Amino acid sequence: MTRLSLPNMYRWARFVAPIALLAGSAWAAPHGGAPMPPMLPPPAMQRPMPPMPSQPPSVTPTPAPGRTPTAGPSDATPAVKPAGVPSRSGGEGASPDQSPAERATTPPTGAKPARDTEGKPGGNPFPAPGSPAPNLPFHGGEARALRVEQLLQSYPQWVQRDPVGAPMLRDELTVLLPGEVEPPVELQSQGFDLIRQSQVLGQRLLVLRTPSGLSLSQALEALRRLLPGADVDFNHLLLGTGRAVAAPPEGGASNRAAAPESAAPLLIGLVDEAPRAVPELQGVRLEGKHCERPALQNTGHGTAVAAVLARSARTAGRPLVLHVADFGCGLGAVDTLAAALQNFAAARIPVVNVSAAGPYNRVMARLVELFLARGHVLVAASGNEGPAAPPLYPAALPGVVAVTGVDERGRVLVEASRGPHIVFAAPGIVSVDGGDGLTKVWRGTSFAAPVVSGLLAARLPQPDREAAQAAITSLVHQAVDAGAPGRDPVYGYGLLGLGGAAPATASN
Repeated sequence: MTRLSLPNMYRWARFVAPIALLAGSAWAAPHGGAPMPPMLPPPAMQRPMPPMPSQPPSVTPTPAPGRTPTAGPSDATPAVKPAGVPSRSGGEGASPDQSPAERATTPPTGAKPARDTEGKPGGNPFPAPGSPAPNLPFHGGEARALRVEQLLQSYPQWVQRDPVGAPMLRDELTVLLPGEVEPPVELQSQGFDLIRQSQVLGQRLLVLRTPSGLSLSQALEALRRLLPGADVDFNHLLLGTGRAVAAPPEGGASNRAAAPESAAPLLIGLVDEAPRAVPELQGVRLEGKHCERPALQNTGHGTAVAAVLARSARTAGRPLVLHVADFGCGLGAVDTLAAALQNFAAARIPVVNVSAAGPYNRVMARLVELFLARGHVLVAASGNEGPAAPPLYPAALPGVVAVTGVDERGRVLVEASRGPHIVFAAPGIVSVDGGDGLTKVWRGTSFAAPVVSGLLAARLPQPDREAAQAAITSLVHQAVDAGAPGRDPVYGYGLLGLGGAAPATASN
């Protein structure tokens, strides 16, 4: 018998550890987790890029055999498809260039979510008029899991987890029907209560409460059987992708530029908290609906994002008109984003910045597809879940310009999400004067996205598909290549917004 000496124990550990790791990864996927996706080599890159396809690519996920699709991953096709790479649009089945997110399977739907044992809440799912907002940051300062836990503790009557752990409005499902189709009468007979409905981008959006006695998974499956041709999903929440940090960046410059000249303004839509009145935003025209009693405490996240947009406008010598969709009105739920996209489309806002992210959602995917088909550009922060995390949405949806963050030397932020959907990288550390004499430093991909939004808005005065593609192509040529040659999963096509600074990315 082998003696359990220290050298022998070391040899056994080296033999057993890889087996245990593989077994744990194989167990994770069918039990609600996801094994770490492999890092793909960068796709072949040729410039200039081809024009956008005439039809938007499909965004319906393909479930694995024997599994029921839920709020799982989508087709994370790169936002700008290089020439020579097969496209999924116009064809059936998966293409050879699928990302790990495209090949990933969805978790099982049998897991029981946490339910309210005292019954379902009724009426408006947000705080009653006059009730104080809890001290809960929109952006969060910790890991995503902790931010979700904060939401659950602060809003137990309105927020719960879906079957795979993502936050959603309690017992709410969203349905997208053709605009002329009335809600089926069978919904009420099956126990689904219609909470609210609206017309969004030519579609009818329904928000339903799940029947009593059914789990979330059972309710979702029953509704999809009842409405086989509709897009149905949970009413997920999107969380901000940036946070305040204590220390300023090295050599932290505020990047303030001269006042804008008299010229046509940049038109940008902002999906975030309502910006506060701070020195950075002097001269910026704010439009849109603001919440009188926001459900979330305004922490300044939206103010910091708006400040980056204002700097981009000043650099371009242009005034800024910022159309704001205040996420505080609805806890950042999917139907709140839907209302924002409808308002931006009606106002013909060419570029929209979303510095928030969440899980894949069928209704959100379809609405973004419709929005992009009208010639708008959607720029989204990639998220701060780290290099091994699965993609977040809407950044990973087809056609969306996904932006990651770098520091002042062009090095990717350690917390920045990665993947084949990344299109550009931009500075993700900013200093903003809060108007009270104190300067707060913000960090995350939230503040990289508006750098790209500002550059695109300077090139796109109104929604137009061909002009939008030309604007994106222009930035591809302007971007400074970093990381692996060509497009890569860390920096996308390269760095924007660093000025004359040489990127220090050779070792990354």
